[in-house]
Amino acid sequence: MKNFEVWHADPPDFYAERPINEFPTGYVKVADVTAVCQNGVFDSTQHNDRPWTARSNVRPCRDQVRSTSVGDVVVEGPIAHRCESVGWTSHRITR
Repeated sequence: MKNFEVWHADPPDFYAERPINEFPTGYVKVADVTAVCQNGVFDSTQHNDRPWTARSNVRPCRDQVRSTSVGDVVVEGPIAHRCESVGWTSHRITR
């Protein structure tokens, strides 16, 4: 299991038009998640049978959150993975 940060585009960017190389500008951190990979993070941050903020592998950073979607970013160490309509786009970040 790995530790990830979940950042939602603010405002939402459901067409993934915001340049990933400008991250974290235009994003807000919504959670820390433990998962195997970014696909597991995506699955863990979906409102399915219950709010995703109630899952044991999720530590929310905000009270009101939506499901992770296209245009949102999952950070693993120095790599930001942006959710696309199919798959992920990755970009090395510096902090």
